[in-house]
Amino acid sequence: MKKNIKCKLVFCFLLLFLFLGANFVSALEINYPDLPGVDPPQDFVNDPSVASEDILSLYVKYLFNLAIWIAGIITLGVLIYGGIRYLTSTGKPESMVSAKDQITGAFFGLLLLLSSYLVLSILNPELIVLKIPKPEPIKVIERPSVPSPPSKEYQSTINTEIPFGTIIERGIFEGTIPWEEEKRMPRFYNNAQITKALANNLKEQSEDLKSYSDQCTCRETKPVTPCGGNKAGDTTWKCGDGGCGATGPVTSDPCANVRGGIQNTKDKNLENIYLGTEVTYTNKSGDDIEITTSLTTEQAKTEEEVRFLKEQLDRLERVEKFMLECYDWIDSLSDFLIKKTDFAKNKWPFRKINFWEEISIKGDWATFYCPVSGTIMGEAEYTASDISPETIEELEEAGAAGITEPEEPTACATGVPIGEIIDRTKRVGYKLVERMEELIELDKELIDAVDRLQVLVSQCSSQRGCERRCTSFTCGCGSDPCINRCQGWASGCADSSGPYPGECKDRDEDTPCPYEEIDAQIEKIQEIHQRITEAIEGKEENGEETPEEKIVNIGIISIIDGVIPKILKDLEIIIREGMKTCISEIPSDVSDSKEAFEDLMLLSTCESALKGVGPDGIIIQNCCLEQDEFQECLRLCYLQEGNEKYKDCLQKCLEEKAEESEAAGFKEEAEILKTCRHKLNFYCCGG
Repeated sequence: MKKNIKCKLVFCFLLLFLFLGANFVSALEINYPDLPGVDPPQDFVNDPSVASEDILSLYVKYLFNLAIWIAGIITLGVLIYGGIRYLTSTGKPESMVSAKDQITGAFFGLLLLLSSYLVLSILNPELIVLKIPKPEPIKVIERPSVPSPPSKEYQSTINTEIPFGTIIERGIFEGTIPWEEEKRMPRFYNNAQITKALANNLKEQSEDLKSYSDQCTCRETKPVTPCGGNKAGDTTWKCGDGGCGATGPVTSDPCANVRGGIQNTKDKNLENIYLGTEVTYTNKSGDDIEITTSLTTEQAKTEEEVRFLKEQLDRLERVEKFMLECYDWIDSLSDFLIKKTDFAKNKWPFRKINFWEEISIKGDWATFYCPVSGTIMGEAEYTASDISPETIEELEEAGAAGITEPEEPTACATGVPIGEIIDRTKRVGYKLVERMEELIELDKELIDAVDRLQVLVSQCSSQRGCERRCTSFTCGCGSDPCINRCQGWASGCADSSGPYPGECKDRDEDTPCPYEEIDAQIEKIQEIHQRITEAIEGKEENGEETPEEKIVNIGIISIIDGVIPKILKDLEIIIREGMKTCISEIPSDVSDSKEAFEDLMLLSTCESALKGVGPDGIIIQNCCLEQDEFQECLRLCYLQEGNEKYKDCLQKCLEEKAEESEAAGFKEEAEILKTCRHKLNFYCCGG
């Protein structure tokens, strides 16, 4: 019965909803009831003030409110019906319980219906509006324009100083940094001469040891069994029936007469090698100097000097690499100072940093500067009027001043072979390192050889080779019959292998010392000494050595006395003077700067000077560096003394390499080799 009533109520509700929910297009033909808080469809469908897109949402809202009202009316009806059932069910407990449950269910249903509306409105009021929100128009916020930094009005730069001249001169050839009182090359020179003097001592003392060992003889030995104590079966020659001879091995020291000299020589060797001894050497100035030192001490000094020299050569290599990386932006000293003045005038940030903190250069023309950081918006236009009096004074103190680089050089009058002098310095430095390390190894070999010789001499012993038995006799004849008497062991030498005393032999297969090994060791010491001398002084020249032979034969003294002074001279005259005189001096009337600097000759890189007329009218066509043939020629010519000989050697070598390439069918490569110039060479160019 309950199910039938509920089904009827639901069916009636659906019919009512479908009837009221007919197509809202026909809303004008139906008069929907007015509900509080919402307009009926007949009021808003044709209302011109209502947008067409809002009609559906308003209609849904009306139906939602209508459903609430209908649900409320139905619930109220259910409550009334349940109340009537409860009142009419007196005496029927089951009917009363059913009616009570119906009233309670209706009440909670109504409460749930109202609560749903309340919950939606609390969570989000837009959920009960049932209206499609209109999208707000997109507001386009224009990005404010940021003005770009002015190219002329503001610049900043940080420049790294590249002191290649200082590294070559003071770092590699003159000494470590901070500089010591005595320069490096004189220290190398003196160290080599001291080592040579000590090696001479060891050679002479080793020859003395050999001479002493030659004087060790079995004549100085005596038999264990005294004269006359011969045993039966002894084959030693006897003097008559009394006879005398040695029947046992000899004893005592065969080197007794020279033992003092041997020990004294060993002590001298010990002093020369380890403890220290007084030697005289000739220093670089030609003075004879006495000094107490040892070979191991000088060896340790050499190792330390080589380590310092390698550090400076490594610095030069890094400088060369940095110059190649900064090739297109590199500045000379004058360009740097002029730029500094312009930045100071405009109050722009300008900073200089040192390549190494302990090296600070001022006024050295053999210096470059590389802009490594900052905001550089175009190039500043420098004129002579921009140069402050302070900078003019600074430039004049350095020797000259400059102005901007011309747009396109047409003539290059003077070459500044910076790349070549850096290459020569590196190769000479590493050759010197090679020779010094060779000297260190030879010192070690000499010490080992002398120690070995002393061991061999110490092996001289009567037990080693004195198997001859010494005997002497006197047969007195005259008035008395012959009397055979034994005269002792010190006055003669007899060979026990025969029936009569034989000639004493100091050195044969039966001797007290290992003479063959001693002779071989002496030859080894003399050979090591010769190699030490050649490493220090070089091999004798006949004036016709090839560049390859010169590399092999040159010694430490020749490098220090012959090659290095010429490199330092070329650095001063060709590099520093070339970079200084390349830029004209500032005229006295700086107001007419434009006309005054029309014919400037300015420092240009090899690549920027391409196609320009080079020194001696040669057209600079190719800038080389990594080509194998070019590197080989650099290797063969670096020991030439002076720039002119070096240039001649390099050009001759390049021409020979070009001929080889042309003969092999590589004509283009041959033409390039003929005109190769070092990439890091610079040229004084202008128009």
